[in-house]
Amino acid sequence: MNNLKNMNSRIRHRFTMVASGWLLLSVLQSSIAGDLITDYEGWLAKKANEDLTLERRNFDRGLLKLSCSEPINFEFTNKSKRQVKATCNDEWRRFLKVPKSIAGLLIPKSVLVQEGKRKVAFVFKKNHEKGYALNSEDLRLARGNRSIPSNAISKLEGITGLYLQRDVVKGELLLRNDLKKAVKVFVAQKALPAGIQIDDSNFVQKKITHAVPSDYIEKLSGLEYMTTNKRIDVGKVLRERDLRKAKLVRRNEPVNLIYKTENFSIDAKGVSLSDGYFGSRIKAKNLESSLIVSGMVVDYGTISIN
Repeated sequence: MNNLKNMNSRIRHRFTMVASGWLLLSVLQSSIAGDLITDYEGWLAKKANEDLTLERRNFDRGLLKLSCSEPINFEFTNKSKRQVKATCNDEWRRFLKVPKSIAGLLIPKSVLVQEGKRKVAFVFKKNHEKGYALNSEDLRLARGNRSIPSNAISKLEGITGLYLQRDVVKGELLLRNDLKKAVKVFVAQKALPAGIQIDDSNFVQKKITHAVPSDYIEKLSGLEYMTTNKRIDVGKVLRERDLRKAKLVRRNEPVNLIYKTENFSIDAKGVSLSDGYFGSRIKAKNLESSLIVSGMVVDYGTISIN
């Protein structure tokens, strides 16, 4: 009989221990468990560094009832910080919108100012061809929530005297690279083969408003000892890439040798021993004395002997 009583006592004790364990586990889970909206509110407040209150009427019932047995993890889904992903371990995942009133607290003011500036842009009222002289009356403010690129022109001051660099269509945005000043260039008056000396007789100055090459020649002075390195068709713009140094002296061809001092100058006939360009030092043979001399090429067929 005593053994039976002892056994019943041990069973009741074990049952009490198990029940206490379940109760303790339930309490611990309750302390860890998180309410989605409450935790979301606290997380946003910490990010904004201000006390915040979320209007629960703005959330559907499913979200209001949602909870997690572990701390809920929150993270922004993009740089704009307008959406948050809430994750409860492997149980569930939800995406929450950040209220506009709170989003302004999360984004630095400098970013908001930049975004505000980018929203100002202008579009064309009608189609125009490249080379057209644009003025403010040809444009209107961009409307709606369209995406505005960072290279869109936001102010119209200073566009007078600028020309379109591409064909544009009504409604397109005006971009920085669309406008440039007209420039004066030199174009070939006739088709020129390679090796032609650069001078005023072969080129004429012309004003162009678009399709201006970046390496166009601004003036012909100083190019007396340059030649074309390829064929240039009539009307083509003269560019730096079209030029090469002219060969002023050729090997085994006659040259003028000039001897200069402060008091006198002597000219002599000679033969070049190598090809030479303007400013290069080469050797030549003096035909009168048969001496080999060294000098600098200073002009076509001319060597200055020091």
